[in-house]
Amino acid sequence: MRLESMFSRFKPEKDKEFLRRKSATTSLTELQHGNVYLWGSGKDGRLGNGRSTNESNPVCIRDLKFSKVICGYHNTFGISTDGLVYGWGRNENGQLGVGNTMNTPIPVNITPLNKITIVNIACGWQHSLALSTTGRLFSWGCGDEGQLGHGDNFELISPAEIKFFEKAQISLIACGHSQSAAVANDGTLYTWGHNSDCRLMNSHQLSFYIPTLTEFHKYKTGSQELEEDLEICSISMGSTHMCLVTANGKVFAAGRGSEGQLGKKLTREMKNVVGYDNDTENGEENEKCCWL
Repeated sequence: MRLESMFSRFKPEKDKEFLRRKSATTSLTELQHGNVYLWGSGKDGRLGNGRSTNESNPVCIRDLKFSKVICGYHNTFGISTDGLVYGWGRNENGQLGVGNTMNTPIPVNITPLNKITIVNIACGWQHSLALSTTGRLFSWGCGDEGQLGHGDNFELISPAEIKFFEKAQISLIACGHSQSAAVANDGTLYTWGHNSDCRLMNSHQLSFYIPTLTEFHKYKTGSQELEEDLEICSISMGSTHMCLVTANGKVFAAGRGSEGQLGKKLTREMKNVVGYDNDTENGEENEKCCWL
């Protein structure tokens, strides 16, 4: 079935699709008039339709219009057309930021952000980041590996601004399983959280509880390439690795490479391979790389 015909039962022909995203178990489509349809796993209420059942057909979130929707591992966020932020789905570690740890099957307003204009949200396994129009960065949820960036490993059930960036403006954000990343307006990349496999693009295999410079910073400093060519245009984090794309089209990757996720076969002899772990379950060695 074509996507267009699948949605014809919900909206007239004028309501054309313009954006589609997917998480591991939930799919969504945002429409031009602010209507949002979701389908897939409804566990923990992540579809936002008041139920926890799976849906094979798109279901509409009623009574709210959204300009942007972000899928996490088991939860979803939406920025409404009037600028408010809502969260729904799993909330066992406070990752919805609504002031409690109760799962919710319907969108709940994150009231601490009501007076702040949020333009982007990133979702980790059990934590979240939110970026404002003025470059302020907020985090909440599970902090056991320092992924919230507040210098501790505490859990937060409501958004808190990351003080490290008080004198900086952030332009890009990303979350992985238990790690986070941000790019400041001056082009500097910071990462923090879990790092046993160098997924933070840092060769020190320790968790970092505050935002920290990466090996990419050293690469830029020692490179003969033009600074504007190495401007970071995009960053993305997986469960155990991260990637970034620069203005000159280069892709840099770091983290665990045992399943080819770094886009290159690693060997012990390569200068940037910093360690191996024995995978007792599969009888293999897991390559790790701080950057490519």
